[in-house]
Amino acid sequence: MYSRDHAIVSAAVGAAGVAVLPIPLPWWAAVGYAVVVGIVIDFDHFAVARLETGDWTALRRCLRNPKIAVLDQDEIFGPQDLWPLQRLLSHHLIGGVVVFGL
Repeated sequence: MYSRDHAIVSAAVGAAGVAVLPIPLPWWAAVGYAVVVGIVIDFDHFAVARLETGDWTALRRCLRNPKIAVLDQDEIFGPQDLWPLQRLLSHHLIGGVVVFGL
């Protein structure tokens, strides 16, 4: 799932949350917060890629050319940097820690 997809899903979840929950924020701030959190969850992929490769090449690639983070996310990670299963498992691990913490 690309960050744009995370943003779309997060916006929908944020809008639904604003519609049914008593949120103490303006609706636009709550939806914006949901979108930011939905995108930031992908930052764990850089840590997993670092564990796999031993260096921060993917992060440096994004910092050198920030356009790829938005327009061409296929260029961020190399084929052996991060497997699709690792992406999902890292999200489940983070989600599990957050849910347990709540």
